[in-house]
Amino acid sequence: MHLWRVFVSHGRIGLLTDLQYRANFVNQLIVSLLSVGLSLGSVFLVFRHTSALGAWTQPDLLLLIGVHMTVRGFIRLFVRPSLHAFVEGVRTGDVDFVLLKPVDSQLYVCLQRFRVWSLFDVLLGAGLILWSAVGLKVAASPGAVLLFLAALGAGFAVVVAFWFILSVTAFWFVRVDNIFVFFDALFDTARWPVTIYPAFLRIALTFVIPVAWAVTMPAALLSGHMTAGTLSLAGLVPAGFCLAARLCWQWGLRRYSGASA
Repeated sequence: MHLWRVFVSHGRIGLLTDLQYRANFVNQLIVSLLSVGLSLGSVFLVFRHTSALGAWTQPDLLLLIGVHMTVRGFIRLFVRPSLHAFVEGVRTGDVDFVLLKPVDSQLYVCLQRFRVWSLFDVLLGAGLILWSAVGLKVAASPGAVLLFLAALGAGFAVVVAFWFILSVTAFWFVRVDNIFVFFDALFDTARWPVTIYPAFLRIALTFVIPVAWAVTMPAALLSGHMTAGTLSLAGLVPAGFCLAARLCWQWGLRRYSGASA
């Protein structure tokens, strides 16, 4: 409960910070609408020339775009700003203050900053998921919804763990700001199903740079391209990435000497 109150307080601070510049809300809404418009336009353009992309139909692709926007919105809501603050804190020594707080330092690093305007992406993505599910005539049983949410949560955990591992390299290289540009470029590949890529890219985007887990897997489960049994077998991958992130954090802390050293 103590940890939850800390994060709620940071969320309130993030809201007050963003409200100082209310034009940002309008700008972000316009950017989000343009983004979803371009994504939908690309799908409609592709399906003017074909009836299916691999095994994926047009409603399937719209569902995938909705999942992509939702996950990207959550990443930009707190993961990206929090890890950016961490990377900068390693350079300036502000990580010292994080380590002194009576909470789990790794969780605090991942949830220390909020950009509330990113909720536009989350809401637009969720709306697109609902719209696509109706088009696919998905049976909205409690079990199907829970499986989809479990897949979405597992995929999000994999992406966060992977990005966290990249950020922890700041303990060794200090200035690693380019990883945010690098990750954004990689995450854009998830706007299309991982199954349409060549075999070597499918393996890389699933097990090395695991963006497929956050987008393709949940969308495939809800659209019927993946069974619940496959999801249960694949649960080891998120656990492995989260464990690797924890070990990298502990290893990095032993490397970190503090601002006063």
